[in-house]
Amino acid sequence: MKRTAYPPLFEAFWRAYPRRVKKRLAYASWCKAVEQITESSGSTSEDAGIWLIERAKSYACAGDAKEIRFCPHASTWLNQERYDDDDDGWSHASVEPDKPSPTDFVAKLRKRANEDE
Repeated sequence: MKRTAYPPLFEAFWRAYPRRVKKRLAYASWCKAVEQITESSGSTSEDAGIWLIERAKSYACAGDAKEIRFCPHASTWLNQERYDDDDDGWSHASVEPDKPSPTDFVAKLRKRANEDE
């Protein structure tokens, strides 16, 4: 059986998210979420993907995600737009309380990278 090849940004999200089951379903949900974020924020799909990866990393550090049986599947987390939840709702805040938009977040990362050069 041939394995499905997924885009690198989705693979990075998959590695960051704490519960890795039903990958194909998660990918469909990822595509939908990226499209919604892109349309609502005016950001690029790459920026939306990077932002989702960072939100998944924040979620993975939270208390809810550490107890795997209480952690939703990635597709559920994406479909229910839980990436937009306040970090405090994930048991503890692991990033700034006022999370930046996808566009602001990526701009901040790029600025930081340019300063390091």
